[in-house]
Amino acid sequence: MAFKNTPTATGIVKQVLDRYFLSREYCAPFFADFNTKEELYRCQLEANQLPYRARVFDPKVFSAIEKIVPRMVANKPRGEFKPREEGDIASVRIIGELFDYDWDRADMFFKMIVLVKTALIFGTAYGRVPWRFERKRVKFSEPIIQFGGMEIGRQEKSKMKVVFDGPYFENCNIYDCFPDPQATDFRDSKWFIHRTFPTIEELEKINDEGQEKAQWKNLDKLKELIKEGTGTTDETYRMKSKAIFGASDYTLKDKTVNQFSMLTMYTPERWVSIAEDYNLELRNKENPYYHGKIPFVKLIDYPLPNEWFGLGEIEPTERLQRAINAIINQRLDNVNLILNTGWLVDTTGGVDLSSLVSRPGMIVKTRRLDAAKRIEIPDVTGGAFADTYTFLQASIQDTLGITDYTVRSRQVTPVRQRTATGMSLQQEEANARFRLKIQILRKRSLNKSLNNGFS
Repeated sequence: MAFKNTPTATGIVKQVLDRYFLSREYCAPFFADFNTKEELYRCQLEANQLPYRARVFDPKVFSAIEKIVPRMVANKPRGEFKPREEGDIASVRIIGELFDYDWDRADMFFKMIVLVKTALIFGTAYGRVPWRFERKRVKFSEPIIQFGGMEIGRQEKSKMKVVFDGPYFENCNIYDCFPDPQATDFRDSKWFIHRTFPTIEELEKINDEGQEKAQWKNLDKLKELIKEGTGTTDETYRMKSKAIFGASDYTLKDKTVNQFSMLTMYTPERWVSIAEDYNLELRNKENPYYHGKIPFVKLIDYPLPNEWFGLGEIEPTERLQRAINAIINQRLDNVNLILNTGWLVDTTGGVDLSSLVSRPGMIVKTRRLDAAKRIEIPDVTGGAFADTYTFLQASIQDTLGITDYTVRSRQVTPVRQRTATGMSLQQEEANARFRLKIQILRKRSLNKSLNNGFS
């Protein structure tokens, strides 16, 4: 969206925008697929006209994800701190306690649930792991001392106080993260762009309170540009969950605040922030971390060779889920037709058409007994329904490793066909897959967090 006073993109601003549009083009097909995955997780049937009248969604995918999440985040993970020599033993214990303290202070329990669930749905999840330094002006009163040491009153003063100084974690909206298309991980990324929607007042507060050494600039100019027009952002691919329930995305639609779309490009050398709609540079500073890494973590459910995005729990079972929905709705349609069949009516037989409604104790008024005849609908789905449903359910369980043996729920296999060896093998296979997921979570997310400050 262009504005008459919007400056032309040049230099570092043009570089950020060029990389942003390149990554957005790369991410577009993945984002479209993510929208479909959200619909399946939220148990929404296809939007197009379905060939059956029933509208039932059997939540196999939702159930599988909700069974995996507790296994991965039910217990607080611990960092691995090992002494290298005898004198380090006491220090390692202290560091372990500090990790627990920082973990709780950052409210990581709920954030890890969101991170893991996002990875299971989309295959990929992002988190930002900055070192958070926050100061706040607080008021206090102190006594007014007269000569001789007598207190004659109190006066109110204010001072800046550090309210947070430590490692932090922020879950990122997957639709607002734009990776380097040539990279497969943050280790080989030349850059990574994160889109946020701050207000000018929030950035001014950071400047006033000195929360960052490199203060935000051009805020007055940005405020003028916002007054001249309304910023916009690409809404082609946003969180589908709101649209599912008929709600709108209200990003940048609150006219009572000076909110805008900000793109921040992170590289091993620099962090650059720009106002997306106004081609205006807001921040350009060196990467403050000594290790020179991009301060983000990426959790992958099933890693794919040479790919940035991973595979989640929904993609390999999507067609099976749709097949289960189809046979259930077909079965319900068949049963409904059997219970509420049509009629063959002789129009000269004096049949009262309003009485041809299937209900208990129904009476059909007619002058001739052969004037109306019920249309017999065969039970064409009854015989195959149970076998087909069981087959599809077993296929989903086998794909995800969430078997009835694993969760100790109702068994679909007849008792006479179950053996202790078979149950043990299935449990061990499922446990091995869960152990792998937990190892990926620990290695890819927690270790990166430790490197960026959780220590």
